Amino acid sequence: MNVDPWQPPSPSLRRHGSLWIAEGECEVSYPDDSNESCFQLEDGSWWFRHRNDVLRDALHRHPPGGLLYDVGGGNGFQTQAFEEAGFPAVVVEPGTGALNAAKRGLSRIIQSSLAGAGFDSGSLPAVGMFDVLEHIEDETGCLTEIHRILRPNGRLYLTVPALTSLWSDEDVSAGHFRRYSRPSLRKALEKANYRIDEISYFMFWPVLPIFCLRSLPHRLGRLRPTTGNAESSPAGSPESKEDPPSEHRLPWFLAPFIQPIQELERRRLRHGGSQPFGSSLLAIATKISSR
Repeated sequence: MNVDPWQPPSPSLRRHGSLWIAEGECEVSYPDDSNESCFQLEDGSWWFRHRNDVLRDALHRHPPGGLLYDVGGGNGFQTQAFEEAGFPAVVVEPGTGALNAAKRGLSRIIQSSLAGAGFDSGSLPAVGMFDVLEHIEDETGCLTEIHRILRPNGRLYLTVPALTSLWSDEDVSAGHFRRYSRPSLRKALEKANYRIDEISYFMFWPVLPIFCLRSLPHRLGRLRPTTGNAESSPAGSPESKEDPPSEHRLPWFLAPFIQPIQELERRRLRHGGSQPFGSSLLAIATKISSR
C-alpha cells in the first residue's frame, strides 16, 4: 500500500489511517447533524453546484499558488471540485465531515478545527473558508490567525451569507453570528491586514424568495416549525433545521428559467464583473505582510 508523502505543516497533528487528527476538540457553532444531512443532498443540490461553479471560476481568475486549505470544508464536496479542476486542496474539518471526505476518495484530510490544527506561521499557500466565518464569534481573531499561517502574499478565499435584511430563524438555528454586507466584509478583511482582490455578491435570484418566505415571517414573529435534521439552505450557507431537501432541487417548471439566470451570473463574475446584490458574498484577499 502506497502512503501519501504529504504531511501538514503542524507539530500538533498525528496521522491515523487516512486522516491527520489534532489532539483534543474545539467547540464549533454548527449543528451536529448538518454534515450528515448535507452529505445526502450535495450532489443533487443546485445551490452547492452553483457555488462550486463560482468558486472554480474564482480560482482560475486568482490562482492559489499551491495547496488550498479548505477550512471548515465539511464533507469535501467543494474540495473535490477544486481538485477535479486542477487545484490541489486539503480538507480541514473538525466533525464527521472529515470521514465523509474520505468516502469521496480525498487523500489530504485534517480532522480538526482551525484553532486545533496548530499550523506553523507562514506555512500555507492559500486558505478557503466557504460559509464558515459567520459561524465564528471572534471574526477578527479568526482572520488574524489565518493571516499568521498564510505565506507572504498568500490568498484567502471566502464566501459568507449576505444581507442583514435576510436574517431569519434559519440563521439562528444554524449557529450564525452575523450576515454580511459588502462594506462590512471589506472592513473585516482590511482590519485584519488583507488587500481585497475581489469582492462581489452572488446568488442574486433567491433574495426575494428568502425575504418573503423567511425573513418577513421572522420579523413578524411567525416561527417556522423545525425538525431535528439540519439541512443546507439556499439562504447563503448550510443552515436550515427544517427537512426540505426539495429546496435544493429546482422544480421542473422553474429549472428552464433559473439555470440560464445562474449561468448569466456566473459569466458576469467570470469576466471580472460584480453583482450589486445577492444572498451570498464572495471575497478574495491577499495577505499584507506586517512591517
